[in-house]
Amino acid sequence: MAPTALTNLALSGRLPECVVPAFFGASLIALRKKDGGLRPIAVGSVYRRIAGKVTATAVSRGIGAQLRPAHLGVATRNGCEAAVHAVRAYTEACTAAEDSKILVKLDVSNAFNSVRRDSIMEAVKARAPTIYPLVWQGYRSAAPLFIGGDKILSRTGIQQGDRLSSLLFSDSGPRCQSGQHGDQCLVSG
Repeated sequence: MAPTALTNLALSGRLPECVVPAFFGASLIALRKKDGGLRPIAVGSVYRRIAGKVTATAVSRGIGAQLRPAHLGVATRNGCEAAVHAVRAYTEACTAAEDSKILVKLDVSNAFNSVRRDSIMEAVKARAPTIYPLVWQGYRSAAPLFIGGDKILSRTGIQQGDRLSSLLFSDSGPRCQSGQHGDQCLVSG
């Protein structure tokens, strides 16, 4: 089957059932975090990555516009930089006014794996229904992840490494009212 035809089948949610585990499964690598913990990264097939890139390109701008200004993790040019400048301006304004406000930074532990898949589906259906068939086919059931000679079934959350993972997490993950970039959250008041 030609790559274009396979990508189009995936985008329409019509991959044959026998192909779904191979298409949405992934090799798993574990990156060491600064604190010594491990961050699991799923490396999917090139075909899945192509379908994800096509999908993300098509909908990121619209979803990003819906999530801003509280969320800067999707389709926000220099979003991280904008968040840093906003925090700096906020703290300087509070200091100059001698205002007793607080700023709390939260880092959600295991955030991508903690998001409920039904929440992902609801959010995608509401904000980007055109990509629902692909997301539904990829996240409706457990996907095989391979590490070394072992196989793990991914039953919850979003595979970090999926080309759509940031978009799906940002659209369906935990919400902060003050500002957010990926799994980093700032609350002020």
